Amino acid sequence: MILASAVAGLYCALAARTLWHHRGERLPSRTPAAILLASEGLMAWARIPATLVLPAPPVGTPTDPFWVAVLCFIALLYTVAVAVLFMAMAKERLEAEQRHAAETDPLTGIANRRALAGEARRILAAGPAALLLFDLDHFKRVNDTFGHAVGDAVLVGFCAAARQVLPVGAAFGRLGGEEFACLLPGAGPGVAASIAETVRHAVAGMRPDIVPGLAVTVSVGVARSLGVARSLGVAKSAGDTASGDFEALLALADRALYEAKAQGRDRVVVAGPGLRQVA
Repeated sequence: MILASAVAGLYCALAARTLWHHRGERLPSRTPAAILLASEGLMAWARIPATLVLPAPPVGTPTDPFWVAVLCFIALLYTVAVAVLFMAMAKERLEAEQRHAAETDPLTGIANRRALAGEARRILAAGPAALLLFDLDHFKRVNDTFGHAVGDAVLVGFCAAARQVLPVGAAFGRLGGEEFACLLPGAGPGVAASIAETVRHAVAGMRPDIVPGLAVTVSVGVARSLGVARSLGVAKSAGDTASGDFEALLALADRALYEAKAQGRDRVVVAGPGLRQVA
C-alpha cells in the first residue's frame, strides 16, 4: 500500500506540474485538470501515514479496512473527473488549432486578412491608430525571373524582417499576394512614418544569398484614424478617418501607397493634405 500510494502520488504530482507549467496554451480545462491531479496526488500520499497509523486488519481477513475502501473510491472519482477534463482539453486544443489555421496565413505564419481586420476593428474601437500598408516592389518580376519558390521565400523574409523592427502591440498581417498591413495603436503620423521607414530600411537590407543580385524593396502608405479623438471635438485632417472604420482607413492608406509607387517606389508616403511625402 505504501509503495503503490507513493508511486501514484508522484505520478499525479508530475502530471499536475506539467499541466500547470503549460498555462500559456489557453485551454479552459487545463487549470481544473492540474488542480484535480494535484489533489489526487495528495490524497494518494495521505494513504501512506494512514497505513502506518491506522490498525491493520486481522490476519486472514478477506476484505480491506473501511478507510482503504473509501480512499480508493474517492481516487476512482478523481480519475473519472480527470479523464473527462482530458477529453475536454483534447476537444479545446482541436478547436484552437482549427481557429488558428483559419486566422493564419499558411505561407508566412502571420495573421491573414480576416484575422487582421478583426484585430484592427478592436484596436480602432479603443482609440486612435495608424495603418501602414506595405507592397513589395516589382514582386511579379521576382516571380517571373526567379520562380515562385524564390517569390515565396521573399515574402517569408519580408515578414521576418518586418516583425523584428515592428513595436510590441502592433497588429501585422497579410492582406493578400505581396500586400501586407500593420496597425499601430495610438501612433501619430510622425511616429508611424518613422516606423515605416525603419521597416523599409530593414527590407532594403535583405540580401538573399541563394539568389545573387536579387534586391527587395517595399513601398509604404500610411494613414491615421482619429479613434475617440473625433468624439472629443478634435479637428480632423485630410489624413484621418472616422473611428473604427477599418475599410475607410485601408482605402486612405492605399491612396498613399499608390502615391508612393507613382513617385518611384521604395519610399513612405503619409496620407495628408496633397498626400505629401514624409521622410
